[in-house]
Amino acid sequence: MTPPSWPVEPPERVAPHLLHAASRREFAGARVDVDDPVLAASLREQDAQPQWEYVYRWPERCTVEPHLGYVVTADGRLVLESLPYWRHIGHPPSEPPARTRHVPSLVSLRDTGDVNYYHFLDDVLGRLELFARIGVPDDVPLLVSAALADRAYFHDALAMSSRLRRRQWLVQAPDEAVVADEVWFGKALPHSRRTLSAAADLLEAPPADPAADRRILLVRSPALVRHVRNAADVEAVCLDRGFEVVDTDALGLAEQVRLFSQARHVVGPHGAGLVNLLWRRGAPCSLLELFPPDASPAHYHWLCTSFGYAYAALRGCGGSTAGGFDVDPDALAVAVDRLVDDARASA
Repeated sequence: MTPPSWPVEPPERVAPHLLHAASRREFAGARVDVDDPVLAASLREQDAQPQWEYVYRWPERCTVEPHLGYVVTADGRLVLESLPYWRHIGHPPSEPPARTRHVPSLVSLRDTGDVNYYHFLDDVLGRLELFARIGVPDDVPLLVSAALADRAYFHDALAMSSRLRRRQWLVQAPDEAVVADEVWFGKALPHSRRTLSAAADLLEAPPADPAADRRILLVRSPALVRHVRNAADVEAVCLDRGFEVVDTDALGLAEQVRLFSQARHVVGPHGAGLVNLLWRRGAPCSLLELFPPDASPAHYHWLCTSFGYAYAALRGCGGSTAGGFDVDPDALAVAVDRLVDDARASA
């Protein structure tokens, strides 16, 4: 994290521009059907945390700096709230941009996580429903980073969505400051059914097939963090039980939507590919999430809770979240069999 190097707009000068704010403990008390006491405790602790949504309208000339996407006031102060997760980000570099562009107004969709598929759906597209609900005009241009605009899933999303194609998009280059006389920014309620459903509706995703019974094992490249080091052992267990091996990095967005709309059972390590469970909404689904031994983010436990899917988790037996980790094949076999048997019993 970059050390603080900018003056910050004080809260009392930010507050008058707030249009909407809400906080919910949406997952407090959610069912945690996980045998591992370490995992269960971690998930319950995360379930108890509040989540926030908010919208601001900044009606004065300001600049969106290029490095991270913060709004900067006319007197050079950072508006921290202009990035959804500013507490985890720090300050941008202080070098001046190479060029500047001026527009009358914009909606900032800048987000340092926008090059992650999960955060694109949840935090970027999810904000559009919130802005529309608060009354932000839909003819205001949408600002995104060049890094997001270069992603295949961004182009696929526009191809799938007539509503997205109708919007005006501003792509901010990494060396370009964007000056506007009015900026809207905010944060959607993350991980919630409403936010994720709005993203799916925006992409005009077709309904899932409740009768489909495909079994999917998601895999991650060894070049990525949180990959399974003994992948061959894991694949052998799952292939023996009728699972297909899928790497979503090799699929376009429309292909992922079609595949996961038919996925009855999914096994996979924690990662953005699991957000594809969204495309199964309205139909039964079960997830077995594989965690490294040292981290257990609750994103997909929350997604399953939101959409009524069955959820189970298994903690790795070696390695770390910074690289790869191992999965005990015997424990995996027991967990997969339980996942399928429980679904069969509840049908």
